[in-house]
Amino acid sequence: MKRVEKQKNKGITLIALVITVIILLILAGITVGAITGNNGIIGNAGQAKEKTEIANEKEIVEKATVQAMGNNKYGNIEESELQKQLDKETDEGKTEVTDIGNEFEIYFKDTNRYYAVDKNGNILGQLEPVTDPYPGDITRDEEGNTLTGDSKEDAYQINCIEDLVEYSKVMNSINVAYYGNKYVKLCRNLNFKSKLSYADDTTTIYDEFLGGDGNTSLMEQLSENGKGFYPINGGPSKNINIAKEFDGQGYALRNIYINQELDAGLIGKAGSIHIENLEITGKIISKAGNAGGIYGSSTNESKIINCKNEAMIKSDSANAGGIIGSGSALVKNSYNYGDIFAEKDAGGISGSGNGFIVQNCANMGDIISNTGTAGGILGNFNATTGEVSIYNSYNIGEIHAEREAGGIMGYIYASARIENVYNIGEIKSNVNYAGGIIGGGLWNNPDNIINYCYYSDNSQKGIGRTITDTTIKYQDNEMKSVNFLEELNQNIETIGDSGVDVSEWCKWTSGENGYPTFK
Repeated sequence: MKRVEKQKNKGITLIALVITVIILLILAGITVGAITGNNGIIGNAGQAKEKTEIANEKEIVEKATVQAMGNNKYGNIEESELQKQLDKETDEGKTEVTDIGNEFEIYFKDTNRYYAVDKNGNILGQLEPVTDPYPGDITRDEEGNTLTGDSKEDAYQINCIEDLVEYSKVMNSINVAYYGNKYVKLCRNLNFKSKLSYADDTTTIYDEFLGGDGNTSLMEQLSENGKGFYPINGGPSKNINIAKEFDGQGYALRNIYINQELDAGLIGKAGSIHIENLEITGKIISKAGNAGGIYGSSTNESKIINCKNEAMIKSDSANAGGIIGSGSALVKNSYNYGDIFAEKDAGGISGSGNGFIVQNCANMGDIISNTGTAGGILGNFNATTGEVSIYNSYNIGEIHAEREAGGIMGYIYASARIENVYNIGEIKSNVNYAGGIIGGGLWNNPDNIINYCYYSDNSQKGIGRTITDTTIKYQDNEMKSVNFLEELNQNIETIGDSGVDVSEWCKWTSGENGYPTFK
C-alpha cells in the first residue's frame, strides 16, 4: 500500500513539472512579444523617438519661419532668408529649402523627412514622397496589380510625374491605341517643382521625348529652364478620344510649365473628352496655336466638370482661355483664377467656340486680347451655325480687348442664350465696344435669349453694340445685398418653370467679398 502511494506522488510531481515548464514558456513568449512585437517595448521606444524627432523638426521649421518673416520689412518669406534661419537652428548643411510655387519645401537630410510652409508662414506639416515602384507604368497600381482601364473602378493610375510624362509620350506615338479611350485617374497631388512628386527627378530617360539632347534631368527639363511638359496629344493633326474619362479626383497638377508651338494645355488637341475634378496651376504658352488650362483645342463635344485653373495662359498668335483655348464643350462647375493673354480671342472659360453650354462657372482672372475680342466667360462665339448657352455664372475679373469686350461674353456671331449671370469686373475696349454683359454681335438674332443679366456701375452699358440691350444695371452696394442674392435664386425657379432643366444649377450664397457666389 505504501509503495502504490509513493508511485502516485511521483506521478503528481511529473505533471506539475510539465505544467511549470509550459507556464514558463508561455511567460517567456509573452515577455519576448512585449519586448520585440509591433507594440512591444522596443517598437514603442522607436515610435516615441520618431515622434520626438518629428516634433523637434516641426518646432525648428516654425522658429525659422517666424524669424524669416520678422526679418523682412513686408513680412514676406524669402527662400534665402528661410535657409539662413534654418542653418542657425541646425548645423549648416543639415537642411535644404526649395521654392515649389506657393510653398517652400524643407528637407531634413539626416532623417530624410520633408515639411511644407506656405508663403503666408503657415506650417503645412510633413510631406510624403512618391512610393510608386513602377514609375512610368500607369497600367499597374502601387501594389503591382494590373489595371485594365476599362472602368472607373479599374482605371489606369497616375501616381507620379513619370506616369504623366509616359502617358503623354504614348498618346503622342503610334501606340496611342494602347492607352486611348480608357479610364484614367490622378491619385495624388503632383508638383512639378517638388522632388517628392517624382520617383526619380534626376532620370534622363524622357529628355529626348521632351525635346532635349538626352542628358537633362526630368525635373530640370520640365522647369522653365527646359522645354517643359509636352501636352497629351500635342502633335499636329491629333484629334482622338484620349480617354473615356480623366478623373483628377480633386487633386492638382501644380507648377506645370508648357511652352509649345502648337495647341497648348494639359491636352493639346483632342476629340470628345470627359475631364473632371482637376486643378491646374503654373504657366501654359502656345506660340502658334490655342492655349487653355485643360486643353488647347477640341473639335468635338467634350465635358469639363469641377475643374479649376490657376495657371497663367497665353497664346502668342491665336486664342486663349482659362479652361479651353478654342472648341466646343459642356463646362460645368468650373473656375478660372489665372490671367489670360491672347493675340486673338480670350475668355475666362474659353477664348473662342463653336458650340458651348456653360453652367455654374466663374472667372476671377484678368482677360486681355491684343487684336480680338474678350469675355469673362467666353471671348468669341464664332460659328455661323450652332448655339451657345451660358447659365448661372459670373465674372469679377478685368476684361480688356482691342475689339468687343464683355463681362460675360465678348462677341456673338450666331444665336446665344445667357441667363442668370452677373459681372462686376471693369470692361475696356479700344474701339469703344464694351459692355457689362456682352461686347457686341453681328446682328439682332431673334433667337437670342438674354434674361436676368446684371452688371455693376463699373460699366456704362450692358451691351456694347448692335444687340438690343435687355440687361439690368445695379449699383455696387445693391449687388452685395440680400435682395440681390434672393433674386438670383428666385430666377432659377422662374427659368425652370419656362422649361429649362435647372436641376443641376447651383444655389447662390454670399461670398467673402460680399458678392454672390455658389454654395
